[in-house]
Amino acid sequence: MSAQGVGGSGNSTANLITFPKKAIAIRLVDNKKEIEPFDFSFLEELSVQSFSNLLEGENASDIAFILTNLNYKFVSDFLNSYIGETDQIIKSMLAENSKIKKEVIGLRNKLYTKFTKIIEDEKLNTNSKEVLINVLNQLDLDRTKKYLDQINQIDVEVGKEMREKVFLFSDIIKLNVQEIEQIVFSTDHDLMVKFLKSIDRDLQSKFFNSLTHRAASIIREDMDYLGHIEQKEQEKIQHQMLFNIRNILQFIKE
Repeated sequence: MSAQGVGGSGNSTANLITFPKKAIAIRLVDNKKEIEPFDFSFLEELSVQSFSNLLEGENASDIAFILTNLNYKFVSDFLNSYIGETDQIIKSMLAENSKIKKEVIGLRNKLYTKFTKIIEDEKLNTNSKEVLINVLNQLDLDRTKKYLDQINQIDVEVGKEMREKVFLFSDIIKLNVQEIEQIVFSTDHDLMVKFLKSIDRDLQSKFFNSLTHRAASIIREDMDYLGHIEQKEQEKIQHQMLFNIRNILQFIKE
C-alpha cells in the first residue's frame, strides 16, 4: 500500500514526518504456543498413541471440537488406530459444536498442560536398535563379538535379529561373486594382497575364483614376493579389511 503524505497528495516522501530513531523494545517469547490461545496444532507433535492417551477422560463434545481444529491427515491417522467409542464423537462433529472464547481457552490450556506432561514422560523414538547395529559395524571384530554376546544374554531374539545385520569376519565366506568383485575393485591393491596372504586357503579360493585368470596371477605373484606376515600384523590387516568390506557393502546397498 503506497504511503500518502500528511496534508495532501503529491510526493509522499517529501511529506513524511520523521522522528529521531530509538531502540525498539523486543520481547523474546520462548514458546510461541503461549501466545496462540485458540491454536491446537501443538497436539499434532504427539504420536497417535500419545494423542489417544491425552484424550482419555475428555468428553465426546470436546474431542470432536479438538479434532475439527487439527490437520485432517493427523485426524485420519488417529481415527484409523483409535479403539475407543466413536459414535458420540462423530455425532458431535456433525452437530453445531461451537464454544465461547472462555471455553476454548480453558480447553486449550488444559490440553497444553497434559501435552507438556506427556512430552516430558514420553520416550524418544530414536530406533536404538538401528543405531546400535551401525555402531557394531564400526567396531573391530573382538569388540563386535563381545557386544553381540552381551545382547544375546539380555534377549536372544533381539540378538539373532541384530546378528543378521552385523557383518563379521566369518560372513566373508558367504559373499556372492558380484560382491567379491566389487570389493576387489574398490580395495587398494596392496591391502588386498596382504589380506589374501593373511587368510586361509578356503577364503583365498573364494576371492581367486571371482577374479580373472590374469588378475589372480598378479595377486599370487605379489603374495609370494611379500613373504611371511607375523600373526599380530595378520590380525591388524584382517581388521582393516573387515572395516573396508563393511563400508563397501554399505555403499552397494545404498
